[in-house]
Amino acid sequence: MREARLAAEISQLRGRIEDHERRLAELEGEPSSTHSVRSSTGVKATLEDLVGSGFFKQKRSIAGVANELKRLGSNVSTTDISGYLRDLVRVKRLDRVKEKLEGRIQWAYFSPKKND
Repeated sequence: MREARLAAEISQLRGRIEDHERRLAELEGEPSSTHSVRSSTGVKATLEDLVGSGFFKQKRSIAGVANELKRLGSNVSTTDISGYLRDLVRVKRLDRVKEKLEGRIQWAYFSPKKND
């Protein structure tokens, strides 16, 4: 439980740092393309933190993941999240199945069971 709380706090801090970096870049007049690079790195790290903290022990929809990311301070679209989740499935950090979630058939993402 403590690890999950710490992971959530780390994710919140990363979100705050990204916000500060974005604002600083705007003040310094950097091009907007640097913002997307920074935010995508932060989203990937936050998703990795969520995997490590056990967030995906329960099956989660993309909308559920987006809500958690927003709660942690990352404002990212569900379209962008789907790519990150697909990457995590490809490297076997997550698994997915199609099932009825939130009233409709969609992908449900979850941590794969480890064979010990």
